[in-house]
Amino acid sequence: MVSDAIAQGDMQAVNYFIAQGYTDALKSIGQAENGKIVMLPLEASGLMGSVAGIAEMFKSDKAQS
Repeated sequence: MVSDAIAQGDMQAVNYFIAQGYTDALKSIGQAENGKIVMLPLEASGLMGSVAGIAEMFKSDKAQS
């Protein structure tokens, strides 16, 4: 489903993978055993757009089912 959407140039599917990458990276940082302070240069509106895109993708998939 997602790979088909990416092949068709659907930016919501691309945003899904970007958001998933952010989530996986933050999870890895959080699980590290050494002490850490993390400062991320994060453009929050882009991340929120990715999350909104994921929600839209699931809404449209649910409507088609």
